[in-house]
Amino acid sequence: QRFQELLSQLPPTEEILTEEAAKLLPFPPAIEMKDLCYLLVPGLLTKWYPKYMAHLRNEFKRLGLHVTFSRVDTDQPVRVNAARIRHEVLELSESGRRVALLGHSKGAVDAAAAISLFPELCDCVAALVSVQGPHGGSAIAHDLAHTNFQRSLALSYVLEKMLRGCKHAVLDLSFSARQDFIKRHPYPLDRV
Repeated sequence: QRFQELLSQLPPTEEILTEEAAKLLPFPPAIEMKDLCYLLVPGLLTKWYPKYMAHLRNEFKRLGLHVTFSRVDTDQPVRVNAARIRHEVLELSESGRRVALLGHSKGAVDAAAAISLFPELCDCVAALVSVQGPHGGSAIAHDLAHTNFQRSLALSYVLEKMLRGCKHAVLDLSFSARQDFIKRHPYPLDRV
């Protein structure tokens, strides 16, 4: 119900987001969009898409927001990317601003993992926005992890040999891997 209320106050999607409309977004009291740094965390294999999130980055810049595109290697495991995100968040927070993480797909999982694995980030992170993040696991990743033919063809040959990635970037998104990670490293909901 609250979501629908907020959504109805925003301009239609074909309109450009204005500073006035942005003020309607549900930020914590005394925090405005311009008070934060924004770290965009890309999803799996998106390093192969040169214009990925380009429009979003340009819109953030148009609004005068401090936006950075994460330098994670999108074809690497969750823990590797979480460590990279930790470094980036700490670097961005040196400006005195808190960081809003915006993760798409696997990038949302990587960003949430950074907060779970490195609790010192909680004081630096104002928010985590997850867009299509498979936090509970991905059916495709699960199938790839549990089917020998698909695992050897898609992961070992295509991902590792052709794209020079790591199969664990996908295996980390299987249902069992995600559930195990969440059990071992719960997300600090009360702190971010």
